[in-house]
Amino acid sequence: MPQFHRIEINRTEWEVPERYQMLTPVGSGAYGQNIVRISAVDTTTNQKVAIKKLARPFQSAVHAKRTYRELRMLKHMNHENVIGLLDVFHPSSSLEDFQHVYLVTHLMGADLNNIVRTQKLSDDHVQFLVYQILRGLKYIHSAGIIHRDLKPSNIAVNEDCELKILDFGLARPTENEMTGYVATRWYRAPEIMLNWMHYNQTVDIWSVGCIMAELLTGRTLFPGTDLRFRFLSITFNRLETNINILQKYPYYCLCVFSGTLARADIHQLNLIMEILGTPRDEFMQKISSESNYNAICMPLTNSLLRKLF
Repeated sequence: MPQFHRIEINRTEWEVPERYQMLTPVGSGAYGQNIVRISAVDTTTNQKVAIKKLARPFQSAVHAKRTYRELRMLKHMNHENVIGLLDVFHPSSSLEDFQHVYLVTHLMGADLNNIVRTQKLSDDHVQFLVYQILRGLKYIHSAGIIHRDLKPSNIAVNEDCELKILDFGLARPTENEMTGYVATRWYRAPEIMLNWMHYNQTVDIWSVGCIMAELLTGRTLFPGTDLRFRFLSITFNRLETNINILQKYPYYCLCVFSGTLARADIHQLNLIMEILGTPRDEFMQKISSESNYNAICMPLTNSLLRKLF
């Protein structure tokens, strides 16, 4: 049984094995206040590591499932662009005292959210970062896993611009029936927003597209706190801003996009339906949220029709 020592950092008590020294705060994770990270030095390897504390991971069945999934998946991850699990420990001496779980991973310098807020990235940087995201995502998808919560704060980068995908608390294997409320709102694919239960790995690709746009422009592509507002933003938002971004790239790059960009606002909704399919009656009957239902069947007012045509 390893010897543990206690230390308080930012009003949070940590109880870690003595092999981990020089503990300093790093930041918060995907669970908000329920997860905190610190950096430390593993004295057995003299390596800097990140320690992530899952506070009350078993307070509900949902939290217990997320904890189990993250541990199970991280245990098997072995890729340059995906965070790996170095150690797992808990200070509890009995099952009754089992309240906290600590995960030890490689230490990364910053996440993409901090980077995009503090500096403007060159096109070469964006290209290299997106390439690494897709490379790591291909590895994850090849294992039949959907991450379901890709966002800038869940992607870490070190000083050498090496990237790793983090936080698998919402990840799960591809199944016939999925849960609808996943992914941070700004990076959520339309099929999840509309409460579709049979989505697949393509929801992660949508999130990567939103992240890439944010890296290029320095701002969120589809902001908003209301589901209806975000759906309108995705389907009816004008393309001038996106076209201005694309115009600075070589002609051959524009040719790639020319076949996928909708020609007018109203065509964007048609394009989504063309790719994802038109909702059937049985699907509409399964929509539990009235706001989601209204977002799909939104009435077209005279003013909106004049704007569209």
